[in-house]
Amino acid sequence: MEVRTHDITRHSYSFDPKDEGMTGFIFCHGVTSFEHRVKVGDYLTMRGSPKGNTTRYQVVTVEYARDVEEGMWSGKVAFAPRTQKKEGIEDDGAGNTCFSSELNAAQA
Repeated sequence: MEVRTHDITRHSYSFDPKDEGMTGFIFCHGVTSFEHRVKVGDYLTMRGSPKGNTTRYQVVTVEYARDVEEGMWSGKVAFAPRTQKKEGIEDDGAGNTCFSSELNAAQA
């Protein structure tokens, strides 16, 4: 089973955080543009703050609506901070992605 990362930042969803954001419940609707369905173990890139940062959660459970074509699904997710650094982009340790220059300025 291949684990995928789905960027849902531009999709309509509701997120109900639990345990101070370490877990939560998500309800996604109208997400029919995914080439592959979201599965347990997949990662979701979600909006993390008004500044445009993103955060990452891993899907623990997922349940699709009866009419899959509607693209509605819900599930439980767990906070999964990024561990890889890409050129010019870093993780601030809280799972938020920002440009290295922003991270360095914030740490100064």
